[in-house]
Amino acid sequence: MTRSRGLFTGTALAAVAAPALLFATATPAFAHYTVVYQGRDMASVSGDHKRGSVCDREKDGNAVYGEFFTGLRTVTEWDGGDRGCDNVKLESHEVIKQVRVCENTKRGNGKDACSPWEFTHHWGANVFSSR
Repeated sequence: MTRSRGLFTGTALAAVAAPALLFATATPAFAHYTVVYQGRDMASVSGDHKRGSVCDREKDGNAVYGEFFTGLRTVTEWDGGDRGCDNVKLESHEVIKQVRVCENTKRGNGKDACSPWEFTHHWGANVFSSR
């Protein structure tokens, strides 16, 4: 009887611990790289949500900017079509919750062409931009 009670206790403990262990080891798998496009232009956010970049990949004379929403503010980073991408500068405690990329097609005379805002977290639907 003692052996079966110990076996039951060990089984019960394993049944409770297994989901917690699975969640703890699966959490990094929820992190993902986020990319948004407007035409061929793009903005991206790293899997840890602490780094972002914007890339002007069209040779059309229109500058491109990425907007990165941290929950408290929207940071805009421009890329004017030079070689490579430009990286957004954030404070060390900030993470990017939403991102979009825009092409400066109207040059101040109307609304630019932008991608929709994209959430960077799978739980991000409860976070809204101030725009």
